[in-house]
Parts: sequence; structure tokens; C-alpha cells
Amino acid sequence: MNHNIARMKSYLAKCSLALLMTATIVSCNKGENNDAQSNGTGAYLRMKVDGVPWAATKKINNWGAQHIILGGKNDGDYPVLTANVPYNGATGTFDITAETGSYLHFQNAEGKLYHITSNRGRGTITVTKRTEVNGQVMLTGTFEGTAVNIDQTDSVKITEGEFHDDKLD
Repeated sequence: MNHNIARMKSYLAKCSLALLMTATIVSCNKGENNDAQSNGTGAYLRMKVDGVPWAATKKINNWGAQHIILGGKNDGDYPVLTANVPYNGATGTFDITAETGSYLHFQNAEGKLYHITSNRGRGTITVTKRTEVNGQVMLTGTFEGTAVNIDQTDSVKITEGEFHDDKLD
């Protein structure tokens, strides 16, 4: 029983860190307009959640040197999508659940958090194109999976996930 409590505390600490990273990613350029349609770039981060289309409109980050990092949100606080998966620099498919510390988090419009981690849910990120400009790695690809809430009583199916970054910060 104490082992389960320790695991839950460890998991909650990781979730807190992930939310802090999300807040950092999202607020890095607070006050700037990072809407892909209004800033003249073709950057995007979009998917379907249980069949309903969603696309980030603010602070779209898609990059990878040693990690695939995805981050984006809509107007307001939610929805938010973040992901962090080790990356070897090549195109290919990466299992989000394969390594401890890897994750994809989606927080819906009501603030409910869903996860894909090494011990929750399942999913993949596929890098189809890697571009490097002045040392900055920009990625294009797809993602999909099933994310679950912390007590694993609810889930969302993520399909048709796509990301692309063609801008330099």
C-alpha cells in the first residue's frame, strides 16, 4: 500500500512539473500574437479529440534536438497540448510510452487533464520531416493515441494529430 502511495506522489510530482512546463511554454511570448494564420507562417498543431477538431492558435512550438517538444493552446487557459519524447534526430515513429519521463498531456476546455505516459494510455509521435536552420531544429509530423485521466476512469482518443513549424523564434 505504501508503495502505491509513493508511486502516486511521484506521478503527481511529474504532472505538476509537466503543468509548469506547459505554463512556461505557453507564457514565453505572452502578449505576442503567435497565431499561425495572422503571423504569416504555416506553423500548426492540430488534432481530433474524440472526433472533435482542435487546433492550437497561440504559442505553437514544435521542435526537437534531443527531444520532440510539442506545445500549443487556444485563447484563454484551456485547451492545452504538450508533449515531450526523446528524439534521436531521425524521421520515424516514437512510442510515447517507451521511456519513463516521456509524455503527452491534453487539458480540455473544462481543465480536465489526460495523459499518455510510460504507465498510462498509449500513443505515438511520427516525425516525417526534420529541418535545421541556424542550429534550430524544426519538425513536421503526426501523432495519435489514447490519453487517460489520473485515476484511469476516463479517456480521450486523439486522432489525426499533425504538427509543423516553419518559423524561428
